[in-house]
Amino acid sequence: GKVVSVVDNYRAADAQYFQRLWPVYEIFTASQQGIEVTLALMGDAFHELQNERFGQLRDAVDVDVMEASASVEADAEAIRAQIAGAPGGAARVNQVVRLLFVRMLQ
Repeated sequence: GKVVSVVDNYRAADAQYFQRLWPVYEIFTASQQGIEVTLALMGDAFHELQNERFGQLRDAVDVDVMEASASVEADAEAIRAQIAGAPGGAARVNQVVRLLFVRMLQ
């Protein structure tokens, strides 16, 4: 299988997708199972990206998945615990997200 995630902002920290734990959990689960994940930008975000300078792009891929939220706090705690307990923990998931963004921005 393959997962395609559509994001609304080329800055990972500002993308609604990565401010919610369930989408982060989907990427985490897919990467744990060796499923290919691809990110795609919505049209407006793509046009903004085309106008962005390279120096600002380095900051665009910064994200901390443990700061994401869920509408049900019990879900948030369970997802964070599972991510934290996995090999590499949150650092690994952050790395996967950053790599996905870099791949998308190329």
